[in-house]
Amino acid sequence: MLLAQTAVGCLIAATTLSMGRAAQVITIKDGNTILVEDNSERILIRLACIDAPEIGQDPYGSEARHYLYTLIPPSSKVTLRLKAITKDQRMVAEVFKDGENINMKMVEAGHAMIREKYIKKCDSKTFARLEQSAKNAKIGIWGSTETIEKPWKYRLSHPTTNR
Repeated sequence: MLLAQTAVGCLIAATTLSMGRAAQVITIKDGNTILVEDNSERILIRLACIDAPEIGQDPYGSEARHYLYTLIPPSSKVTLRLKAITKDQRMVAEVFKDGENINMKMVEAGHAMIREKYIKKCDSKTFARLEQSAKNAKIGIWGSTETIEKPWKYRLSHPTTNR
């Protein structure tokens, strides 16, 4: 059972996660979703403030997932700072490892972009600076001469495939 799928579990976890809660990474689902274990409960976490290409948006989706895996491989100890709970009861959090903001590292490396719709609860100035730096350096998703479709638009046109 995923704790994030139960309303009661979400309320309990939300209280503890908002202050920062230690967890262990179980697996990396994609470039902005991880499964962690916290007090013997498994919680699906979506990285806050960012959006990474979907797996079907190759090569960028696979690259984003791989880069996140290098930052926080399974068994990594992380700290989660809850930002929101989605309508489908998924937790949205900033993820830290050894004091570094993993969400920001994904943007800084060009493997994720700011999600304007959700950036208000984050350090928007730092995220914007990191994204612009990645764009200027033409790294990750910003390195191609072709424009990548924004992940949220890709999901609308591919509701269940390649995700």
